Amino acid sequence: SGWAADLQAEQGTGVDAIHVWAYPRRGAPVFLGAARYGLSRPDIAATHGTAFEASGFTLTLPGLRPGTYTVAVFPRRSRS
Repeated sequence: SGWAADLQAEQGTGVDAIHVWAYPRRGAPVFLGAARYGLSRPDIAATHGTAFEASGFTLTLPGLRPGTYTVAVFPRRSRS
């Protein structure tokens, strides 16, 4: 869970999708899924403005093989 926004967006949060990947120490990255985006984040709205309130995301991660991973979150800007 977290939040993502394009703070330079002219309208809305400026983000329209969140993809999450796991990078093992060895081997190919594993796509974990598309996060649910648009959740309410009043704390972000208080800091960056009401246009960014719906900037929250969440994803329940599937099981992974045992090992050490780096999990990376990639927001997609809606204007590009």
